[in-house]
Amino acid sequence: MARDSPGIPHALAAHGASDTIVGAFIASTFRPDMAAKAARSWAVEGTPILFDPKCAWCWRGTSKQLLPGSPIEIERYDGALFLSHGKKDDVWSVNRTKRLEKRLRDAGRRPEVHYYPEQTHRLTPEGRKVHQTRLVAFFWAIPLSLGTTR
Repeated sequence: MARDSPGIPHALAAHGASDTIVGAFIASTFRPDMAAKAARSWAVEGTPILFDPKCAWCWRGTSKQLLPGSPIEIERYDGALFLSHGKKDDVWSVNRTKRLEKRLRDAGRRPEVHYYPEQTHRLTPEGRKVHQTRLVAFFWAIPLSLGTTR
């Protein structure tokens, strides 16, 4: 996205973020009825998308540059960033977000980062309240001059 500026968001927030592109969850593995849907070609805004089950997602109709394991080049994005991760994440390691944070800080960026000591990949109701309060405050603090409206 950062390569395609303008037209990208002024701010991004991610909980349980990864520093690399992760392979797709293939529903047909668990639900045979999804296999037929996956086999069809998809379209977004009239642009055909060739479904590639090895890729997690596509951008503007292609997934050629989004192969699993490729670094997410978050340091190229110059908008406001909010990252959070549960330190007891049971899906993937908190080190993924820590690596993103380090790369951003090494590039001179100042992301807002929160680590939740007692949380997993899915936040508890109490953890969700803390997280949502921080998230709302983050988005409210983005200057109106960036073109956002409230």
